[in-house]
Amino acid sequence: MSVDKILQSLVQYIAEGFDYIFSTTKDECPNIEVPPFDSALYQETSDRV
Repeated sequence: MSVDKILQSLVQYIAEGFDYIFSTTKDECPNIEVPPFDSALYQETSDRV
């Protein structure tokens, strides 16, 4: 094999590994939303010591 083919196969090997690690197909998460705030707000009373 010539040096050119070895370099080409090495770059392709590294690029495929990089693509496999950082691809978004395995990292797809379900779309979840934050529930709305439905509690009463805290009101500080003035009778505290």
